Amino acid sequence: MMQLRWCHPSSFHLFTIIFLVALAAFPTYAAPPTNQTDPTNAGCVGLKGVNPRCRPQEIAYHREYFYIGGRYVPDPVLRGNLVVDQLYVEKLIPAAGRVKQPYPLVFFHGGGSAGNVWLQTPDNRRGWASYFLDRGYAVYIIDQTSVGRSTQEDLAGYPLRIGATAEIAQIGFTAPELTNSYPQSQLHTQWPGKGTIGDPIFDAFVAQFIPLTSNLTRQELSMRASGCELLSLIGPSYLISHSIGALHPILLSDQCPQLVAGNINVEPTTIPFQTFTGSANSSGGGTPARPWGLTNTRITYDPPANAPTDLKRVNNETDTPALRSCIYQAEPARKLPQIAKVPYVALTGEASPHITYDQCIVNYLRQAGVKVDWIKLGEISIHGNGHFLFLEKNNLEIAAVERKMQSAIVGLPWSAILLLGAATLSLLFQAIRNYFYRGLHRYPGPFLANFTNLWYLLDVRSNQHHHHLIHLHRRHNSPVLRLGPNTLSISQSDFLPQIYGVSTGFLKSEMYDAFANRVNGQIAHSSLSIQDPKLHVKIRKPITSAYSLTTVTAYEPLVDQMVSKLIVRLGEMSRGLRAEPCNMALWLRLYAHDVILHLTFSHTLGFMDAGGDIDGFISKLDGNLNSLALLSAMPRMSYWLKLNPVVAHLRKDSHMFVGWTVKRIQERIKERHEKYSSAGSSTDGPIDFLDAFLDAAQSDDDPSGYNFALLIDWTLVNVMGGADTTAVALRAVLWFLVKDPSRKEKLLQEIHSARLRVPVSWKQTQKLPYLDACIKEALRLCPAIGLGLGRKVPAGGLQMPDGYMLPAGTNVSMNAWVVNRQDIFGHDPDAFIPERWLRQGDETVEQHRDRTYQMKRADLTFGGGSRACTGRYIAFLEIYKVVPALLLEFDIELADPLAEWVTINRWTVRQNDIQCRLQPRK
Repeated sequence: MMQLRWCHPSSFHLFTIIFLVALAAFPTYAAPPTNQTDPTNAGCVGLKGVNPRCRPQEIAYHREYFYIGGRYVPDPVLRGNLVVDQLYVEKLIPAAGRVKQPYPLVFFHGGGSAGNVWLQTPDNRRGWASYFLDRGYAVYIIDQTSVGRSTQEDLAGYPLRIGATAEIAQIGFTAPELTNSYPQSQLHTQWPGKGTIGDPIFDAFVAQFIPLTSNLTRQELSMRASGCELLSLIGPSYLISHSIGALHPILLSDQCPQLVAGNINVEPTTIPFQTFTGSANSSGGGTPARPWGLTNTRITYDPPANAPTDLKRVNNETDTPALRSCIYQAEPARKLPQIAKVPYVALTGEASPHITYDQCIVNYLRQAGVKVDWIKLGEISIHGNGHFLFLEKNNLEIAAVERKMQSAIVGLPWSAILLLGAATLSLLFQAIRNYFYRGLHRYPGPFLANFTNLWYLLDVRSNQHHHHLIHLHRRHNSPVLRLGPNTLSISQSDFLPQIYGVSTGFLKSEMYDAFANRVNGQIAHSSLSIQDPKLHVKIRKPITSAYSLTTVTAYEPLVDQMVSKLIVRLGEMSRGLRAEPCNMALWLRLYAHDVILHLTFSHTLGFMDAGGDIDGFISKLDGNLNSLALLSAMPRMSYWLKLNPVVAHLRKDSHMFVGWTVKRIQERIKERHEKYSSAGSSTDGPIDFLDAFLDAAQSDDDPSGYNFALLIDWTLVNVMGGADTTAVALRAVLWFLVKDPSRKEKLLQEIHSARLRVPVSWKQTQKLPYLDACIKEALRLCPAIGLGLGRKVPAGGLQMPDGYMLPAGTNVSMNAWVVNRQDIFGHDPDAFIPERWLRQGDETVEQHRDRTYQMKRADLTFGGGSRACTGRYIAFLEIYKVVPALLLEFDIELADPLAEWVTINRWTVRQNDIQCRLQPRK
């Protein structure tokens, strides 16, 4: 769109004034609301519309463009760097009035064309972009990577091929009725013109065809990364796609479903496992394609599919021109849990080749657990449409159907709307009170958070709260955000000593009530849920020495056994010339669980031996944390669902892990009694944590001789909190190293220079500064806890950066993912730069010590003050020993170097799929 620059009247030249007066003599123009022909514009069809006398069919809008994503790669021939994998994006905003719709629209074009197809039709009528802009939507139009304005300079990585010939366009798109390759083609009536070579509208249509890449894998990977980055910048959006462009919303629904409001596909060409070549309408079976079912690259299945061959297929053998043969999964079919989180709608024209095979896509998705609405236009009395229905004569009639679908995706039945309205009126007074509560309305944040904790609950439920909170602090450029009527998030590291320091009076907030245990129906507060600091000290003091660095390192031989077992099991996995990729996220989780159980009970459940979960132990632990995260976000739910006396009376059971732990404790007590009875007494010191706990919990007040409440609490902390958090840290270290081969090699050189051998001792690792820097940096960027650590402002208040004094009782929290990315950590705090922890070239020893001291003070990875993580030395022992051992034993690389991890934040931030290739070192 042309931009107008306004000048001061005194600067107008006489000619300009005359021109403006003459221009004013012409009547103003308003674009017609429908596709009816404008009689004054009759000579402006197709290419003739280029004439300046022709009035534009598009509505007025503001236009900006951006390039999203991309990375630098060296070019050995030019001896310079090239930008690759970048995505061209146009942003269109209505010029008249503001954006009125809550979700933007992102348009994905099909194969052989670019994003311009959404702007207008070949005969110069209004396109879908204008239609939706006119209704108050923000519109984003992309050119897929390697295509159009996203053309790549990496010519080897993105080789090109011909998109389509004019003959293919005639047979399959604009005039299928002439060849009658499938019976439904005879219903085609909506193409504007003859649809054949020589027709000016057809010629204008074919002139826009462009090549497309033959490296679909590379394109999919770059579209995943750049597409999710775009959505993270603009927020949840509707994705509207056409033809093969429907593949990319599928990828984004799998990669970042929380950012996809709805997936609306016009004639999708993601036929499972095959494609129909040429005009896509000849019978005789399809050509193999899309080995992952709907895509060429891996998507998330449940149970997991580690390779395309894991997807067992069955063929629907019926194949006729009217109804094509489909390939589905053999039952029981794997599900698509990520894609199923996003509403999916498909539109098919009654005369398009797609009417013969879109059922393959719809049924495959439904078989995989995805809720699909399939709208066949002929069944809703919209007739005559082919494949490019958004360019045909009734394109705006179809756009109106599309808009109704968007409303249906997020809409509510009228009864629910009326009920919601009544509830809203009854709560209006409470909402006004919440808005002004304790003066927190002065701080920015999500609008809904001014009135209720519901925003926080929904954001936690999205599994991406950590990323959203970083984005919110930066978008508002504020160290303080309002996350609820009585809750603030603070990012400024200066507040850490005040809020989390020892004896500052800041008690844990009610969010921790969710972490209380239920024992035989009764609520038993845990070390994590207790608010009273004096009571917390009383509970933890008897076992403080058990978690000291000296005591923990005494368990080093037990850790060595588990490190050796991990190496053996990974060695078995990596044997052979065609060894499959190994999910290191899984194996590091199994290792962490085996270690903590071995340290606690002197035996494991055998997770590494089994190569997976046992009796649902890990999945139940994750499910428990998932529930606790939601309850902590809305503390009142903790009371009604867990803590109130009615629930305690009705439910006499114990939490699953409480019962399991009690059984282990009772078994150990019996063993000790038998041992003491036969030996008379015991002179041996503790051999594991449970022995240390039993020694510390001896009590004459209980018939068993032990304080069982303390034993359960202490042991549960290890069982439930000692593995998942360590696994998160281990995955982070490995991930950042394999994503940065140069730094991985630098660390390996340090390890070799130290002449280390497996098992690597703790003492040896403490002499490796680069190993220490890599681990510190990885834990800084990916702290295990992804929610803010809530505290309650004490009497006397808390002065904020703007000078406002927060009243006592206000909940404040600091999130490690936000705090750990502040400027105090130096240049580019979002990047993995281990060198920031090392002494710089011009830095004195004192300067380096002072700088790193400030960084450590600002690091919230393990919490702070008296409530900091007591098991951090256990985690350090596991991490510092296993990382150099893995690098010594294996050459580890990502199976897909362009892959990006997806984190799931439900209290802990889990990374569930890190596929690596392991090559044993000679």
